[in-house]
Amino acid sequence: MNKRLSTLMMLIAVCVMTAMAQKKEPTTANYVQACEAIDSADYETAQQLLQVELKKRPKDGYVWSKLCNVYMSQYDLDSAFICIDNAIKYLPKKDTENVAEAYGMRGVIRYFNSDLDKSLEDFSIVQKMRPEDETSYYIRSTIFKNQEKYAESDAELKKMLNLYGVNRSEVYTTLAKNLLEREEYSQALNYINQAYELDRTTTDILVVRSDAHLGMGNLQEAINDAVEASKIDFGEDGFKQLGYLASDDANRSTVIARVKKELESDDHAFFWNYLLHTIYGSTSNNTESLRYLLRTYKSDKSPSLAWQIAQFLGNMEINDKAYEYAQIAINHEDTDAEVLPQLKFAAANMLFYDGKAAQAIEQLNLLKDLTEEDNAVNQRIAEMYLYERQPKEALKYMRMIEDEDAKNATYWEMLARIYLMDGDKSSARMATQNAFNGNPVGLEKFYAFALNGDHDNTMASILEYAKEMSKDEETGETPEMTDEDIESVLAGNLNSYQYNIACIYSLIGEKEKAISHLTEALKDGWKDFRHIDVDTDLDNIRQEADFQSVLKMYRSLADKEKEELLEVMKEEQ
Repeated sequence: MNKRLSTLMMLIAVCVMTAMAQKKEPTTANYVQACEAIDSADYETAQQLLQVELKKRPKDGYVWSKLCNVYMSQYDLDSAFICIDNAIKYLPKKDTENVAEAYGMRGVIRYFNSDLDKSLEDFSIVQKMRPEDETSYYIRSTIFKNQEKYAESDAELKKMLNLYGVNRSEVYTTLAKNLLEREEYSQALNYINQAYELDRTTTDILVVRSDAHLGMGNLQEAINDAVEASKIDFGEDGFKQLGYLASDDANRSTVIARVKKELESDDHAFFWNYLLHTIYGSTSNNTESLRYLLRTYKSDKSPSLAWQIAQFLGNMEINDKAYEYAQIAINHEDTDAEVLPQLKFAAANMLFYDGKAAQAIEQLNLLKDLTEEDNAVNQRIAEMYLYERQPKEALKYMRMIEDEDAKNATYWEMLARIYLMDGDKSSARMATQNAFNGNPVGLEKFYAFALNGDHDNTMASILEYAKEMSKDEETGETPEMTDEDIESVLAGNLNSYQYNIACIYSLIGEKEKAISHLTEALKDGWKDFRHIDVDTDLDNIRQEADFQSVLKMYRSLADKEKEELLEVMKEEQ
């Protein structure tokens, strides 16, 4: 995908590199109006006008060329190719400027269609007709690199260095990047140093040089370049590079020490603090991550940062403090009115998980006056009543959801839960079948069987899912799997998925597997203990000694972390 995106940028360069000589273009009304339509991005009108013109002038290469541009704007490569082929056929041979452009356009289309050898031929013609055209050398270099013909790729770039007016620093940087991909760090450093001598203000050059130093084992020099890049463009390339350097366990402490040193001597405390928050967050060092997030907030008390703190604290189950920061974001004068309903919806969830269900439901009911998303609000209120074990109240809000489009697999799954709690097993079976029909491959499929205690079909659907996840991408074949294989596949997912699998196993009475997956979810960072406390899916294992001991252990660890986080908040206020 990156290759195609970069080629699209080349295509744009080819299209706009030089305008067609007006004296050689048609001056008919249709053609002139089509050109104006293209300039205003009205491609439908341009296409209609040009097609009318072609009926009158089927051998006009200029019209064919313009029509190619229209089809390219619509990503219709087949039609664009036919048009540019005709443009090459009919354009006057003496008009080398536009003929060269046409070959360049055809070369790009062939590149998109993976016809690389033919694309090279087209750009070779462009080079002969316009040897000063740097774009053709660059594209040929890219094609050679994709073919793993590295010497030829580098040779095209080196030819660019002899062209008048070419940005030599960009060429040296591209040469260095190509060499880095081949792990030829010393030569890459040589080229990027030449780029730096020509341009000391472009962050990309410093980031590439940082990578070259890192490849050669010069960590301190790599950090120096990343810091210098950061000072040129705060919050962008340099910061990303420092974060990348810190992602390696062996390098992290050195990067952190340097950032803290910069923090002591630099005016841009906001950026350095936020970088430290990001680095610590990537390692799940939540206390230090919160510390530097709070220090960032001191530098810039924006609503977005207040909301980020609210989300952070909510994830740590410090819901009362999370709600306080959420209210700061909600009430801030700079908060966009369009996002207020979304913020208030999330704030109500923070109240609920802080044990204040009545207040949360009250706020969600008020929210319905501010948003058109009544279905989502009603469904969330129903879910809260379900967790509060009030099925009749939950049903009342589910019945408020009238839009058929809203009655998706998730809707029916929740309705099934409510009916089961209310003792209406017949309606629950109907709802689970609808959930199954709505999403025959997702988690709702598991729940559709599991909610009805259908052990065999639940296990079969889990096996099917595990096989699908293990399918060979090249052959499409699914492997034979033992129970251990299935568990291994399921264990390789995010903690939220682990939690859902635990719920499914609990529902069908596979208690040992349910507790095992719940343990994995907790081990992987699941901290939503309030959800565990109220989730009816786990009722089958709630009295198990292993469940209680695992929950007690991880809740104790979470409580200890919460105490440390609250202490950090006191220190930083």
